[in-house]
Amino acid sequence: MRTAGKIGQTDNFYALLLVIIGGALISLYYFTGLFGSDDLAYINGAAGFAQAPYYALLGAARYTISVPLRVMLELSGNEPQKAVFGFVFVFVVLALVVYFLAARVYNKREALLSSILVVANPVLFFFAGAVLPDNMLSIMFVVAVLLFAYWYKCMRLGVSSGGWSLFLASSFAALCYVTKEAALAFFLPVAAYALWTIRGMPLQAAFRHLGWGIGGVACVLLGDLLLSYGVFGDPLIRFTVAKNMNVVQEAAKFMSYQGTMPIERLNYAYGQFRALWPVAPIYFASILLLIWRHRSISRFICSVDGIVSLSALWVLLFLTFGSISLREYVGIPIQIRYYAPAAVLFCIVLARAVSPWLGSSGILRSMAMAALVGLVAQQIVFPAERAGDIYRAREFRAFQAAVSNARERFPGVPVYVDDYFSFRALGYGPQHGVSPAKGNLRQGSRAIIVYNPSEALKHTNSWPLRCASVEGAGVRDITSEVGPRMARTRMDGVEAELGFFDWSMTETKPRVFVLMLEPDGTCQSDR
Repeated sequence: MRTAGKIGQTDNFYALLLVIIGGALISLYYFTGLFGSDDLAYINGAAGFAQAPYYALLGAARYTISVPLRVMLELSGNEPQKAVFGFVFVFVVLALVVYFLAARVYNKREALLSSILVVANPVLFFFAGAVLPDNMLSIMFVVAVLLFAYWYKCMRLGVSSGGWSLFLASSFAALCYVTKEAALAFFLPVAAYALWTIRGMPLQAAFRHLGWGIGGVACVLLGDLLLSYGVFGDPLIRFTVAKNMNVVQEAAKFMSYQGTMPIERLNYAYGQFRALWPVAPIYFASILLLIWRHRSISRFICSVDGIVSLSALWVLLFLTFGSISLREYVGIPIQIRYYAPAAVLFCIVLARAVSPWLGSSGILRSMAMAALVGLVAQQIVFPAERAGDIYRAREFRAFQAAVSNARERFPGVPVYVDDYFSFRALGYGPQHGVSPAKGNLRQGSRAIIVYNPSEALKHTNSWPLRCASVEGAGVRDITSEVGPRMARTRMDGVEAELGFFDWSMTETKPRVFVLMLEPDGTCQSDR
């Protein structure tokens, strides 16, 4: 006869298995594939490394993304469409990491509940499978915070030296920097807790633990410098790239419409959360419940709950009100995926808040269970209609379909793309005979050119557009012949507010604009 302990372990195993399967299915449902944006910079950077242009060098230097991506490219025969599929499982790994580490810091029931809330969190699964730093950063961040929380717990209980926990925590904190440079600021609360804890130790023990913490950071950063020097010949490649990419100027463009005043930025961030994650206030309320359970704010701050909660709140505040520059205030661009690391910790906080109710009996337990089921279902179902539509994903699929249809409809006619799609065709064009119009498109030969409607007039090679409505110019609009059905879309306030789609797209404007150029036309180029 099995003991109660073994029965509990078996139940946990099957529950965790369901979390893994559920997480994989959710991730696959929301999987975008190539979406023609930041992912192409990472793909190009991973494929070319030192040969990549500046816009991709930063993607290459973020080794926690570029190295796994390079392996996936090799395994997929350098097919980006197949290589990015491996990132679907990053989301599942995140849930597993939360379970195993939360089980050490808290208990298995709260760890399991935390992992369930992670796989049901739209801030996390909406971008599942995307080649973005935030997915990998969420793993590194939660590992660092929970390992530190475990070290802090050991110090408070006096049950272990905890040195290796602090060393690994600081190592993963440094890996967060490698994954995304601004993430170094995420650890200010943790650093404050560490210094406050070490301050009360005997001198010898204080130096030992300080050495563990500094050693973990130093090992990772030294490895990063050596790797950067070996790959790029520049150990400070991150700073070189940031300088050449004008990161501060680009962030200032976002700030111009996201807001310069705190209340404006808060309102913009709230709009993003309200559209994708309307139940977010429940997660904030759970912090208040934990404070009440600890009977005082000071006791809460001095607890493991305080570490996790304040780390989540700090990341939220930093990303909303923080500056990307130390010289002047330039707000960090507000994008909901940036908040993923904080969202993971909020899931753990909520699990901690409701777990005692689930362990009780009677009507309170039933009410808590029903509320959680409703919360999880609402979070998964609410964003379902936007599955696969992050950034310009739908536009990119429209572009691919238009190119494929054009080549099938007009075999042998070369296909060119405008400057905008030239970047977004990386990894797609070479295998399908697509070339950039700039420097290649010439008058006097039959050709097809695919434009992005909202960007076409901003670039060179716009002369075919100017001649499209001129009779006898030899330029014919064939969008309706080869443009995919998905090319036309509607926008509503929610989609526009989140910025998932191009701001200029309307019901009457297609996502692609395809022209046929005839050799005997009278249209003259701008050159």
